[in-house]
Amino acid sequence: GDGGDGGDGGRGGATLPAQENLKDLNNRRKLRNVAMAGVRGSAMRVKSKLRTLIRDNSFRLADVEVVHQAFYRVNPSGTVSREEFEAVMRQLGLDGLPHGRLYELFDVNNDNNVDYKEFCSGLSHLWGCDESSLRFCFQIYDVDGSGEISLAELEKVLR
Repeated sequence: GDGGDGGDGGRGGATLPAQENLKDLNNRRKLRNVAMAGVRGSAMRVKSKLRTLIRDNSFRLADVEVVHQAFYRVNPSGTVSREEFEAVMRQLGLDGLPHGRLYELFDVNNDNNVDYKEFCSGLSHLWGCDESSLRFCFQIYDVDGSGEISLAELEKVLR
């Protein structure tokens, strides 16, 4: 018979347009699943980093979110200059602190930029109540690192 199907009933030989569409749809579905897995993996890595920051730096999740938004709003690259640092501090309501000296202390690797991890680490010292936090606060005023705070150092920081 002449059923108009090419004589093979749709089996073997040439691929029908519907089969091509199904293959294309299946390939797109696989690509979408791979992309979604990558997005989920990325989100999980970010959440893991946030959990590490919370655990290591005495932050609550709400604190981390506020700090993260303020920091990346000022500079999405993940590092801030001295001027940008001051803008982030102002956004967080930390206006009355000696930003210049804090910038020097937060910039642990001395590259003249403060990255997000350095920023969170520095903030944790300001927010903490343990011995390392007290030592950090002392270092704000002990500019020369002598272990003592002179009147000149105090004036310099408070200016």
